[in-house]
Amino acid sequence: MNALTSGDLALGAAVGVGGLGLSMVGLWVNRRTLDVPGPPPVAWRIARVRGTQSLCWLTNTGTDRAMSVTADWRKAGPGLGDLPAQVAIGPGSSWQFLLRPAARHPSVIWLTWEGQREPVAVPMP
Repeated sequence: MNALTSGDLALGAAVGVGGLGLSMVGLWVNRRTLDVPGPPPVAWRIARVRGTQSLCWLTNTGTDRAMSVTADWRKAGPGLGDLPAQVAIGPGSSWQFLLRPAARHPSVIWLTWEGQREPVAVPMP
């Protein structure tokens, strides 16, 4: 029988087999295969600031600092102001931007950052 390491789980049951005594029937599962992936290094969420109709927060919900975060102004249109351009946003930190009144707002904001050259769509609330 193989020795178990601290990264392994063992499930077993003692089973009687017709007078032959007890034998161990078990199932060994490597814990590394059961690990659920953690949060991504950089992920985004947009929320409106409570009590206002014109302020939003772009929050990095990931585990790493996002460097050179830039919103695509061409796709955002004139309805948004103060979008990030070459800024750093740490994990759990936010960037505040404006929704201009009486302007049409996009359904997503397209972001790029260091290590992410292809734009990523972040849904607007």
